[in-house]
Amino acid sequence: MRARLLAISAAIGLALAATEAMAHPKLTSSAPPADGIARAAPTTKEIRLNFSEGVIAKFSGLELRDESGKSIATGTPAST
Repeated sequence: MRARLLAISAAIGLALAATEAMAHPKLTSSAPPADGIARAAPTTKEIRLNFSEGVIAKFSGLELRDESGKSIATGTPAST
């Protein structure tokens, strides 16, 4: 019983000690703006996404859609 109580207390302590560093990267800015709708053709063929920390490409993705919701093929992502 005491071991179980200790395990539960430890689990609660770890959950309360979790920080944002343990979370997933968050989108901090983008060009064009996230969830935006382009009213005219873009002047550049680039989508720029900035995150709160590095992302792992094989676990990340981006889907670009036209006004009818059809997927638009994108090029290979570049990391800077």
